[in-house]
Amino acid sequence: MLKVNLYSLQEISSRKEEWNKRAISSNSISQTFDWALVHSTIRTRPLFLSISENNDWVATWLVFIHFSVLGRIIKIVSEPVINSSQNREEVYFMMENALEKLHPLKIDYLDFAHSRLTNKKILEHLKFTHIYKYNTYLVDLTKEIELIWKDIHKKHRNDIRYAQKIGVTIEETNNVKLFYDLSCETYARSNKIPTPLRLLSAYYNAFGPFKMARIFIAKYQNKPLAAAFMLCYGDKILYFKGATANQLIRGSGNLLHWHLIQLFKQEGYKIYDFGGVSLVDEDQKLRGIKLFKSRFGGEELFCYGGIKILNPFKEKVLNKIKQLKIWVNKWFLP
Repeated sequence: MLKVNLYSLQEISSRKEEWNKRAISSNSISQTFDWALVHSTIRTRPLFLSISENNDWVATWLVFIHFSVLGRIIKIVSEPVINSSQNREEVYFMMENALEKLHPLKIDYLDFAHSRLTNKKILEHLKFTHIYKYNTYLVDLTKEIELIWKDIHKKHRNDIRYAQKIGVTIEETNNVKLFYDLSCETYARSNKIPTPLRLLSAYYNAFGPFKMARIFIAKYQNKPLAAAFMLCYGDKILYFKGATANQLIRGSGNLLHWHLIQLFKQEGYKIYDFGGVSLVDEDQKLRGIKLFKSRFGGEELFCYGGIKILNPFKEKVLNKIKQLKIWVNKWFLP
């Protein structure tokens, strides 16, 4: 008989190696015990779910409980790890039921970077209030490098040749602050806040020593132009975060990715995931990002995420508080 169990970070620590082994099997760094450690704070607690049969795990899922001013919010960053012999929809239903018994305000299952749920019906059957569609592009690194190059759009190939010709260089660095400074330039162009330096450093400190988090910079005459924060796990590479300078030289970003595709192919990885892009309410910048990624010849993968609102009244109040904070920041903070 299948049984659902819930564990805290401390309760699962004795079985962390077993937990991480399952995450490796699904190429999911965001399902690891170490990912839980990085994101464990006073207001956010990791929650480990398992489904067992005869005391053996047949499914595991790392999610997070965020404690807001009005109650709990469940945040889901990626899919559960489910044995191939199990019915996936049954597993989702059992785990979802266990999460709802915690009486959260809502369940937020929407992470473009890590989540790769391709079955929209699962969210529909779970009666998610809002369902969103997004995509990513996956480059098959097992192909011959000549074929990968041939699949890249002609314009990208020309831009790569140009950047090589004028002397743009690519280097790996452990300078997280350099990546952060470049990302500040990037986000400022959209009036958005970049990922905090504290969190970027936590990612790199946790995974960098094991070559699972790596930072690469494209430079011209020693000036940083573009950067990529990559996550490497199992046989998959994920373009986790990127950044570009305000004055970008033609082809520097293209050359950066072409260099990484060649490098990671040589290192034996099989999948280069360009990261998700929303297909709902696309603005001009998102369309540009999507076009840029599409021209590297990867297979387009469509994915789905969603939000399930369990307390509509408190959700409305929470949104009002968020809007008020945005208004205060806009008008009263320097």
